[in-house]
Amino acid sequence: MSEMIDFLGSRKWKTVKISEILFSTVLNTWGNIFFSKDLCDLDYERQTSGIKHVIREILEVGAMPNISDFYPVFDALDIPGLRKKIDVLIAAGTDGITSTIEWAMAELLRNKKVMHKLQAELRSNIGANDTITESNINKLPYLAACVKETLRMHPPGPFLIPHRALEC
Repeated sequence: MSEMIDFLGSRKWKTVKISEILFSTVLNTWGNIFFSKDLCDLDYERQTSGIKHVIREILEVGAMPNISDFYPVFDALDIPGLRKKIDVLIAAGTDGITSTIEWAMAELLRNKKVMHKLQAELRSNIGANDTITESNINKLPYLAACVKETLRMHPPGPFLIPHRALEC
């Protein structure tokens, strides 16, 4: 996160594609967890690695509808060939994290009163020069409420699995 904040600070007063930067940050977080290495550069304009393109493709394949999910009789046929691809290519949820952060930022921009209240909480509990760490998250109940409200209003995926009534 500090790398992302530093990168955004270097781009002050310039237009940025926040979704690209967030996507890269999430990929780098997962890359550091699993491989102790950044997977891509935050500067999407000079991107040399194709890993972001591959991950996006994997997410798109995982999100494609499969007719056998709706009509189990077609399950054995695997008509679009997705079952094999999905089993191998399930990603770590980076798209959901990115979209949740984008929605939170959009909602804060739409509701200035909430944004100012959140900024006041951050200033009073964290300070201007301090960074948010895991140890001081419990001092930010309004931030937690904003995240929960964003997830309520814009869930990254369905909370319930598809179901059907067994009896009428």
